[in-house]
Amino acid sequence: MKTSRRNPALVELVLVILFLAVTASVLAQAFAKARTMSADSCAQTAGLITAQDIIERWKADPTDTAALLPADDGWQMQSRENTVYEQLRSEDMLSPDENGPEYLLQVALSSEDKPRGTLYNIRVSVSRYQADGQPLVDCETSLYLPEGGV
Repeated sequence: MKTSRRNPALVELVLVILFLAVTASVLAQAFAKARTMSADSCAQTAGLITAQDIIERWKADPTDTAALLPADDGWQMQSRENTVYEQLRSEDMLSPDENGPEYLLQVALSSEDKPRGTLYNIRVSVSRYQADGQPLVDCETSLYLPEGGV
């Protein structure tokens, strides 16, 4: 009588292939998450530099909105009540590339007349485009100008 032998090498090969497939799937997800985190980190750094630049130029003359946020540079007014301007940017905070805009740069301006001058406020934020969540960068400051002086 012949005894039937099973080939354990075939079972081991199937198990190794299954293990490699699961590992590849986990690694693909990890690399995708790392890419998203890297892009957000780059955008956060570039967004912070851009926000600081806007705020410093605004401090020079908080009344000259046209020079600070020119329409021909892509700035669009979104709300007249709160004076909110928006611009779409790429990951490096430059103009959107062929992949489309990834980040939204918002500038909110306001002013409040006080008895002896005017209090100007600015808020600059950078967030992912078409995403609900916390902004990557959110900077806010104020500047008080007494009457008759810039």
